[in-house]
Parts: sequence; structure tokens; C-alpha cells
Amino acid sequence: MLTGVERLELELIVRDFTASLAEGDSRELAEFLHEEVVYQSSSKHVVRGRGPVLALLRDIRSTFVVMEIRLERVGVDGGVVVAEQSIDLALPGALRQRIMGFASYRFVDRQIIEWRQLHA
Repeated sequence: MLTGVERLELELIVRDFTASLAEGDSRELAEFLHEEVVYQSSSKHVVRGRGPVLALLRDIRSTFVVMEIRLERVGVDGGVVVAEQSIDLALPGALRQRIMGFASYRFVDRQIIEWRQLHA
């Protein structure tokens, strides 16, 4: 069982990771991801490994001229952090759109080993 301080550390890691994701800093993002990270956005879309996940994130980030992520609610249970997100996105020449998201992050050695991301 994690202490209150350890739960807070995991929450802060997710907050920093989310900020780096919005900024699009691949080098900084790499530090948050375990070498064997698994990213899953649906039952059929699974990306395995730090390199492929970073490539996907670079592709997503380069698609949008605006990408702002706000964590609306964050909870920690054991070694898993769950986050409700509002995400503002804009394609070149398009209006800003807001989508809602839900993410869960599981950790090994303070790095994200499993990241599930859903959007509505």
C-alpha cells in the first residue's frame, strides 16, 4: 500500500507528463515512459514500447496547432492514477474544439508502464 506522499508523487508525475504532452517535448516525454510502456486508446488500438509510443505522440502533436490539456479531476488508487481531462484542440485553419478524456496510468519504478486513454 502506498503512503500519502507516494500517491502524491504519482499524481505529480501525471501532471508533469500531461504538461509535457501538451508542449510536445519528446525528449522530456521519454523520461516519463517505461521502456516497455503500453498505450491503449481502444480495444483494437494498442501501441507497445517507448519508441513507438513517442512516435505516435509526435504524430498526434504535430497534427494540431492548439493542444491544451487540463486535468479536471485526478485520483490515485494503489499504483494507478486516473484522470478526467478536458482537451482543447485545433487543426490548422480550424476553430478550437473541446473534447473530454479519461486516462489511467499504471507505474513501475515511477515510470508509466501502462497508459489507457479514452475520448468522448
